[in-house]
Parts: sequence; structure tokens; C-alpha cells
Amino acid sequence: MTDQEIAETLRRMSDRVANLIFHADVDWIDIEIAINEMRDFCREHLPERLELFEMIYPPRFERLWEQFGPPARPRYVVVSIDLPWSLTSGAVVEKKSQLEAAK
Repeated sequence: MTDQEIAETLRRMSDRVANLIFHADVDWIDIEIAINEMRDFCREHLPERLELFEMIYPPRFERLWEQFGPPARPRYVVVSIDLPWSLTSGAVVEKKSQLEAAK
């Protein structure tokens, strides 16, 4: 591959990751997988530039995710409660935000 082709491939890969962040309902792990694909490509074709890659691309995608990624999904915790009837006793899932609000 020529330097121009390598640069064009990295640009396309970068655009793809940015578009995933902007337009898709994906989890961060999907973004991380795409970044790792870019990293592997860079390691294969430009190993002397891997440090530069790490300084530019991962922080850029993290900033984009923080600014444009999907809103934070509710986190759940399991709490155990004892109720007088047996069918519903045991673990009940509550939103973490509701638990914190009750404190």
C-alpha cells in the first residue's frame, strides 16, 4: 500500500467510527472494537506511527462519545427485600437513580 492509500484507509475508518457515534445506537464496546481495528491497521502498516495514533484517535473518539453519544442508559442494581407473599419475594431490580433519590 502506498502512503496515500494508508492515509485514505485511516480516514475512512475514522469517519466510520465517528458516524457510529453520531448516527447509531451502539454501546461503547462497539466503538472500542472499531478503534482496535484502526489500531491493528496502523500497527501493520505504520508501526512507527502507533504512538501518534494513540495520541490522536482514541481521545478524539472519547470526546465525540461524551458529546454526541447516546444518553446515559439507566443503571440497575439488585436489592433483596422480603415481602409477605412468596411469589414476589427475593430480588427486585430498581433503578440506581431511584435508590439514590431515596437516600
